[in-house]
Amino acid sequence: MMAWAGVVVVALAAAVHGAAVRDGAAKYVAVPGWPSAMPSGAAAGPFTAMAIVQDRVFVAQRGVQYDQPLLVFSKDGTQLLATTGNTTVSKDSEKWGVHGLASVSQTASASLSQAMTRSPWLTDVTAHVIDVLSPDGTKIDSVGTSGTAGNQTDPLQFGNIADVAFDRNGGVYYSDGDGGVNNRVVGSYIARPSKTKFIVDGKPNHPFSSPHSITHHDRTSMLFVADRGNNRTQLLSSINGQYLGEWTCMRPGTPWGLRVYQAGELLIQADGNSQRLTIYSTKNVKYMKPGACDVVQTIDIPQEQCNTPHEMAVDNANGDIYLACVGTPNSGVMKFTLQ
Repeated sequence: MMAWAGVVVVALAAAVHGAAVRDGAAKYVAVPGWPSAMPSGAAAGPFTAMAIVQDRVFVAQRGVQYDQPLLVFSKDGTQLLATTGNTTVSKDSEKWGVHGLASVSQTASASLSQAMTRSPWLTDVTAHVIDVLSPDGTKIDSVGTSGTAGNQTDPLQFGNIADVAFDRNGGVYYSDGDGGVNNRVVGSYIARPSKTKFIVDGKPNHPFSSPHSITHHDRTSMLFVADRGNNRTQLLSSINGQYLGEWTCMRPGTPWGLRVYQAGELLIQADGNSQRLTIYSTKNVKYMKPGACDVVQTIDIPQEQCNTPHEMAVDNANGDIYLACVGTPNSGVMKFTLQ
């Protein structure tokens, strides 16, 4: 390990082990010491989520020992551009309430407003709301009533809201229920985020149990949902919420975080149970036909460096992965690039 301004920064590339790559497949490798500009007070995390907003990387952390829940870095990690969120995110004596972060796809329709495409969306699992932020972290909109858990649909209310995803045509999708009163996926609209187009709980045949993460595959209009409590990834139509199938090849592991690299036709899965990233090819996924899961790479994450992989961001400009690990001790963040 190497020291940086009193903060322990791990030389990740040398330490990541157990990386299995299928012949001919692109290979992800860790970037050593990312981010080098981590402030010492925030280095312990725990870290929960990441989002790419233009040329910035938003990092969410729960530790109340630091006075801001959001850190904003340059993509190369050499600059801390901002710290923010303490007037927006809920807080108790133990933690900040931020759970998930996402931003509108870099391939989003030009018809969406500039404000929407430049905004991180934050899921506050403690306050049961989604906050839409400006690039400087100021709240510009919210969905749900803060401090109230519920399953109402008019107006829409969440219960332990976990994650949010977007399509390129103005749709937004919520995975609602990280151990709370809800276990459902809600489809809505970026321009009208409280209006529902579908609500799916999977009952009676495919009920969700802690749908922890959600991401959208643009080419096929398909949602991948990390059905963590059932150790599977459910696949749904983003048009109407129809169940299309499930992937279970990660077992005995468990999907925690999911993100799609659209241009590279890859699905990236973070597994907090088995300390692993799994990379799947989505080239053979077809409209309404997900087919079988196709693993092209697995990366074992050393627990002493990044404990319990949680949620991620993927840069659709180049495929870079930004990983947040929520476990303590040894919470951390990592960056991976394609070789």
